Amino acid sequence: MNAKKLELYKAKDQQGYVQCFREGQNAFNKCILEITTKACEWIELDVKNYQLSIQAYMEDEKIRARITEADASVRLALDTTPIEQTEKTIIEASKYKFTLDMEMYRKLASLKFTTSP
Repeated sequence: MNAKKLELYKAKDQQGYVQCFREGQNAFNKCILEITTKACEWIELDVKNYQLSIQAYMEDEKIRARITEADASVRLALDTTPIEQTEKTIIEASKYKFTLDMEMYRKLASLKFTTSP
């Protein structure tokens, strides 16, 4: 999208540039929503509870500034950090993480909860 946007900018096609920009923004927003939903599923957190938590945090100016700063630093790190690992290494790391997650799940499943989990 950025390459296409740059081409349109150089061609001085303002209408095309704005349309491309809007498409990029829509794709970005859909991506963020999908990532948030998947992250909530992964940690077994209801999306509505997550939204209420975000709303409460955003009302506090200091917390909002800290979250915004952390978000910006993560985005910068993701944008500028190339993936240097091989596909095989990434798959092995994922398998290892999955094994640890399953061990934790089995341990938690054996616990007796006095209140709801």
